Amino acid sequence: IASYHKALAIKPDYADAHFNLGNALQDLGKREEAFACRRRAVSINPQNDLFWAGLASSLETLSFASIDDNLYQDLLHLLERPTVRPSYITRSVISALRHHPDFSPMIEATSSNQQDSEILYGDIAKQLSTISLFLRILDLSPISDLEIERMLTVLRHAMLEETIEGKTEKKVFPFSTALALHCFTNEYVFAETEEEKEAVEKLEQQIATLLEKGQAVPPSFVIALGAYRPLFQFSWAARLSERKWEDDIKSVIERQITEPLEEQSLRDQIPCITDIQNTISQSVRAQYEENPYPRWIKTGIAYESRNLGTLLRSPPLSFDLGDYTSPESPEILIAGCGTGQHALVTASRFTNAQVLAVDLSLNS
Repeated sequence: IASYHKALAIKPDYADAHFNLGNALQDLGKREEAFACRRRAVSINPQNDLFWAGLASSLETLSFASIDDNLYQDLLHLLERPTVRPSYITRSVISALRHHPDFSPMIEATSSNQQDSEILYGDIAKQLSTISLFLRILDLSPISDLEIERMLTVLRHAMLEETIEGKTEKKVFPFSTALALHCFTNEYVFAETEEEKEAVEKLEQQIATLLEKGQAVPPSFVIALGAYRPLFQFSWAARLSERKWEDDIKSVIERQITEPLEEQSLRDQIPCITDIQNTISQSVRAQYEENPYPRWIKTGIAYESRNLGTLLRSPPLSFDLGDYTSPESPEILIAGCGTGQHALVTASRFTNAQVLAVDLSLNS
């Protein structure tokens, strides 16, 4: 650490020294200082994916006690980097958002004992629609936070009520679509009342009737239904995707109809090595066919590919391999690849790797 400080005294914009200083501080458990150093490295050289990956690793166990004016924008940029897996930094992002002057009041408004019907969805949704970082983390990852879950559950109910009453304004669409995308990604884990279930059934019937008659379907109908049920499961889904939609709702149509229907066609092209005869394996497969896990929108990949020997000789393994020579094109088996994150990270981590990924579940 003393050496890095000395290097930075000579050359203050030495990005590598800032980054390595952050690494050393992280090893000492000084997370806030490590984050600041890695953030400085990124600001000097924003093209270096290793720096972004290190910045993300600083956030995995960090909660913000305070924020500065540029933090939200930096976190937004971080979510877009290829080496960053959004689910790893969701907790830190939410901790930063709690300091946002327009965000915390929304949590308080929906966590009080007032009835859902008293929540003015339009007012809150319009406010949340202006917070880009919150919309993006909703879009990209499940959020394991009880207060946020409560807020989103209450707002979803309020959105449904206003949709049925025909009160929806376009200004709420950015948040409403992010909520529909989020519910699809978390597999509709939020609790719903019997009243909501009845309203959702009526809403689905209304959409089906409008499509049958060739009439326009209000975007608010599609968004609200997509926040409660995956749209691709309905018989009319393909017809809905054939229509032209504006930007906000287009993402819901793509995520909930176009992509799942494409996945259904792709699953039939996946080769099967053997039949699955074991009853336990069949049960496990059935579970994951219904609920492929984990669902993800964007995964982090390795910042650079290396050969096998280099990886084994490098920290944290640091093996003494003697005169071992790495294979030019290693063949790697991933037995149980789930929804593909492991396969993608492995393929990006090793130079010229040939990866065979197998899984019981075709949907996964």
